Amino acid sequence: MKKTLLSTLFAAVLILGISSCAKDPLVVPYDLGVKGPMCIPASPSVYGLSSYEYTVTKTQIEAALATAKITDPWSRLEEVKVEGLKIEVDASSGATNLNDIEGAQVYAKNVGTTGKGTQIAYSPTITSGSAVVELLLNGEDIKELVKAGDIVITVDATTKAPGNANAVCLNLTSGKLAMKIKQ
Repeated sequence: MKKTLLSTLFAAVLILGISSCAKDPLVVPYDLGVKGPMCIPASPSVYGLSSYEYTVTKTQIEAALATAKITDPWSRLEEVKVEGLKIEVDASSGATNLNDIEGAQVYAKNVGTTGKGTQIAYSPTITSGSAVVELLLNGEDIKELVKAGDIVITVDATTKAPGNANAVCLNLTSGKLAMKIKQ
């Protein structure tokens, strides 16, 4: 009986010891940098959507992974999510706030594909006087897009009805791709 109890206890300790040795994935950030300015001219009587596209190349992402000394990243890549996107007023337009902007949405897709792609972020209600808005993230895993090739990031900005009284330029800032790599 004692021998069975000790054997069971030893097996439990061994199993728990082995399972606790599993390493958490390594997170490698890729800084998206500042994208912009996206300038919307004054159109007081025209309500609408303005779209801007930026490309993030697979080569740029591979360089970030190589800098982090990640070997064979594509077979070890577990997840890629976007973090920390913001839209900010770019002073080049003379605007000081986002009062003429109703909202913004951000999408990702591979170069050469049709449609908007996968929505990765959107703005909350933009309060009067705001010069910076932190976008809400959808939590989408875009690992397959990253593995497939170059990515197009599309930013859609919608003006307030009946139109924007003032010209405004925006920047997409603070964004990162958080790439989880199996250790």
